Amino acid sequence: MILILAFIVGLVVAALTIYTATVEKAWEYGFIKAVGLTTGYLYRVVFEQSLITGLLGFLLGAGLTIVVAPLTQRVVPQFVVFIRWQDVLGVAGFTLLMVLLAAYVPTRRLAAIDPVEVFKA
Repeated sequence: MILILAFIVGLVVAALTIYTATVEKAWEYGFIKAVGLTTGYLYRVVFEQSLITGLLGFLLGAGLTIVVAPLTQRVVPQFVVFIRWQDVLGVAGFTLLMVLLAAYVPTRRLAAIDPVEVFKA
């Protein structure tokens, strides 16, 4: 149950981060559409940005876990940390799933951008 809740919280945080980053650049994406690039290209850009963000977050989190776990066990001997490579791969897979799900909503918003609206400002 805790893993399910952690996945949901991670998905929400990733979704909010990716959504905010995408909406802040809506004018640029509208300009790209006005120039003639396809919606598929915009989808690819958002998914690539999401994957890079997720990969950096995973690497940072996994690295901190590997560094902090031994220190934590020294300070609190009752706190046992056992990191298996299967668990790391599982977390990487769930991170990929979270990032792809989180990128879906902003891409739908990008598809609705009218390129003409970019030049009305």
